[in-house]
Amino acid sequence: MVKSFLFASAAISAMIFGSAFAADLPSTEGPITKGPAAPAPPFSWTGFYVGAQGGYGWGHSTHCDGTGCNVPGVIYPQFNTSGATLGGTLGFNYQIDNVVLGLEGDYSWADIKGSSPNTAGFGCGGRCSTEINGFGTIRGRLGYAFGQFLPYLTGGVAFTNLKASLGNVASGSTMRTSGTVGAGVEYAFTPNWSAKAEYLYITDPGKFRYGPTTCAAPGCFTTRNDYSVFRVGLNYRFGG
Repeated sequence: MVKSFLFASAAISAMIFGSAFAADLPSTEGPITKGPAAPAPPFSWTGFYVGAQGGYGWGHSTHCDGTGCNVPGVIYPQFNTSGATLGGTLGFNYQIDNVVLGLEGDYSWADIKGSSPNTAGFGCGGRCSTEINGFGTIRGRLGYAFGQFLPYLTGGVAFTNLKASLGNVASGSTMRTSGTVGAGVEYAFTPNWSAKAEYLYITDPGKFRYGPTTCAAPGCFTTRNDYSVFRVGLNYRFGG
């Protein structure tokens, strides 16, 4: 009995001291290391986007009569137009290597306007005025991406909501179509958000008759206009 007790005690002691000694031994396993992190995918401009933009427009306007501004001795009203713009944008980009192809449509409210007092031989009935109350464009874009920085050229068709008046004599409004060209830069400061600055030149949308339909005085008044717009905007790109 005594021998059995002593043997059991020795076995338990060996187990306890053996475990403690093993815990003090240095580990033979090295530190756990992780492999290199996977590189982030390169930034791409491909995708649909929506945005808002605002800016300033300026241009020039000329009012004529049915003869086309060529009656000797008549001074035809010519004046500058200017004002603010604010609108929205919808577009799509597709990137091939560094080349970015895009299609963009936008429409802006505008307050681009100007006027002239009576001129010799023309008679503005107080003041001749021209107003651009809104405009839209459908344009292609061609850019070259430097990562998240994108300079681009743009061009397409423009639609101008134009109003003209000859004081209290005659007035009218119309939607006219013309061309537009421009350039801009865009910077993506997050995968989804980008800011842009853009210049557009909208070519002369042509004459339109806003007076009586007959050429008897003071009928057949027309107006000519072209204008430029500088604007800044913020775009949100889906799937960035």
